[in-house]
Amino acid sequence: MPQETVGYVELEWTCKRCGTRNPGLNKVCSQCGAPMEESQGFEAPAQQTIITDEKKLEAAAKGPDIICPYCGTRNAAGSTKCTQCGGDFSGAKSLEVGKVIAAVDTTAAPDVKCLVCGTMNPAANVKCSKCNAPLPKVQVQAAPAPTAAAPSGNPGMLLVIGVVVIIGCIIGALLLLGGGRTTESAGVVRASEWERSIQILAPVPVSFSGWEDQIPGNARVGTCEQRIRREQEEPAPNSEKVCGTPYLVDQGSGVAKAVQDCVYQVYENYCQYTQMQFAPVNVVVERGEGESARWPIASLTAEQQEGQRIERYRIIFENDGKQYEYLTNDPREYAALREGTRWKLRVNDSGQVVSIEGQE
Repeated sequence: MPQETVGYVELEWTCKRCGTRNPGLNKVCSQCGAPMEESQGFEAPAQQTIITDEKKLEAAAKGPDIICPYCGTRNAAGSTKCTQCGGDFSGAKSLEVGKVIAAVDTTAAPDVKCLVCGTMNPAANVKCSKCNAPLPKVQVQAAPAPTAAAPSGNPGMLLVIGVVVIIGCIIGALLLLGGGRTTESAGVVRASEWERSIQILAPVPVSFSGWEDQIPGNARVGTCEQRIRREQEEPAPNSEKVCGTPYLVDQGSGVAKAVQDCVYQVYENYCQYTQMQFAPVNVVVERGEGESARWPIASLTAEQQEGQRIERYRIIFENDGKQYEYLTNDPREYAALREGTRWKLRVNDSGQVVSIEGQE
């Protein structure tokens, strides 16, 4: 993903010996003179500011600082010996580069109060402008988590609705449980009905939508609009560059590079179109009783064709004056269930036959 540089921001570090906050480019603590320890790293300053000072920009461009292997002092990139102890830098290592510190936020931070004399100081200050005491870092409060909105309306009505819903759920559960129980019975076929239907299909205009270059050649194109079709790293015709929130990347020198990730969103025409396709325009139905189930006659025009064929059968069983209904769409099963024949049935509490186990 392409990355663009917005600028540079000086970081800061806190002295582990005396607790003083120091600008990132300071190699040693401005309060006690102790070198910054390699393990502690840098952090975002209380007030982020894009660097415009040429000397600071030159320091940022040098690369990561070198840590003296003898006294631990930070030295600028390119140094051959330590400015503190004079130690040789053969085999010395540099500070790590590339850690993401925080999002870029150059908005004005609130003033900070000196804990010694009570003077209010700009957030960018690391020492009090009046008494020179080290200032604490500004603590930015996180936004409070959203709370659920209280329900509106009449509380009594809400209670009634809640009770009704609960009762409905209980009734539904009981019905489901009841419908799941079955009993064995016997039954004689007393009546049977059948219904057969055939869909009639004809070419009709059907609406679709899609990218302009994917529309079939025989379609009729309607309105089109520009939409984002893809994202890519390189610019392209009819594209728009979109960049994310800038963030700080540690350069290992007390300075962070403010960068943002960018992509190019490519726009193309997304269109509505119609295409002639076969779809149901009519249905012919034949109904009857008994065993003589037959298909209806479908009279087709030159441009029509047959669609789906559907068949439904209803059989009524009787036992001890009670009637039971059985539904199927299997013509072979229907042909076997001739009037007067006797069968073993499995019946649910609603009086509907759920399965037939065999002829008695």
